[in-house]
Amino acid sequence: GFSLLALVNGPLWQWVALCSVQALFGALIGPTVWVKAVIGRFTASRGAALAVVMAGVGVGAAVWPVLAASYLQTLGWRGAFPALALSGGIIVLPLTYWLFHETPGRATQAAPDLSRSALWPLLRSRAFVFLAVAGSIYKAATFGLTLHLVPVLQGKGMSLTDAAAIAGMFGIFGIAGRLATGILLDLL
Repeated sequence: GFSLLALVNGPLWQWVALCSVQALFGALIGPTVWVKAVIGRFTASRGAALAVVMAGVGVGAAVWPVLAASYLQTLGWRGAFPALALSGGIIVLPLTYWLFHETPGRATQAAPDLSRSALWPLLRSRAFVFLAVAGSIYKAATFGLTLHLVPVLQGKGMSLTDAAAIAGMFGIFGIAGRLATGILLDLL
């Protein structure tokens, strides 16, 4: 989905269609999927295990801007999209096989069975709605900031490489925050 963005050649409908494809496939590899894999395998230190998984988002936020800047300089913007997608695939595909493929001797804990009748009251609860709204506002703000940070810094005279390195700092702090939160969750 991400590599297809290199095919855009002008009309707005192409951007909308390909960004929709990217969003659909992006949801299939998001943190929620990885959390499911961890919850089924850990009972002790589950908070720390979840923190390590969520720190992967921080690793991506630290690495991808620098990698994207490198690909942009060497391959141009049309080559950068497939190169970034391939780089992600090289990392994610082996992890997917390892975490979601059952091997003999590795016991997993069954996930709770939530029927539709049990799920709907949870989704309509006040707490869920408030958390969903707060999460959406947070995500929109951070996505907007991280998406436009490199061009803003370049507009102030910074090189692409330096601006990408600063944008990557978001990931470093995200890793530290997620790991600290996971450890604190285990202590509670």
